[in-house]
Amino acid sequence: AAVGAVSGAMLPRLLSEQRSLRARIELTDALSEAAAGLRDAVRGGLGLSEGLAGLASWGPVLLRDEMAALARDARRAGLESAARSFARRLDDPGADLLAATLAFNARVGGSRVADVLNAMSEELAAEARTVRELRARQSRQRASAAIVALAPILLLVILRQVNPGYLAVYDTPAGQAVLAVAATLVAAG
Repeated sequence: AAVGAVSGAMLPRLLSEQRSLRARIELTDALSEAAAGLRDAVRGGLGLSEGLAGLASWGPVLLRDEMAALARDARRAGLESAARSFARRLDDPGADLLAATLAFNARVGGSRVADVLNAMSEELAAEARTVRELRARQSRQRASAAIVALAPILLLVILRQVNPGYLAVYDTPAGQAVLAVAATLVAAG
């Protein structure tokens, strides 16, 4: 009962972490796509402001509202200030990188912004792939650990069904204490 209560208490936090990681991967993918779209717009002859306005319409769905706000803020307060606000709203390292690139280009200009956006897009895509791969490996390791942790419990259940007398020693208070220590060690492992 105690093991079940602890497991149940930990479940919401575990699910929340999984959702948070999934959302971060999706945001990183969207930022990579946005950087690539902005790169293509600049290479196509548009300015950064026009490219941002375009991303609000045809950019990644996850970022369309943010791109619209970024383009609107850039027209009102300038690209540098708008980029800082964009980074604060998204609170993500990829958004910080995109915002810094936009702010730096707004401040000093430059003809190589498309190359920087291209490198950023590739880097963000690689980061998302790496996080996905790590998550898959972590899932396999967790599944293996769960199987190893459940094996003694399953063995106890089978023994209880096959030969209940064999486990009678665990019906005493000392036996229950031993089982509690064993459950604690399995949970810690």
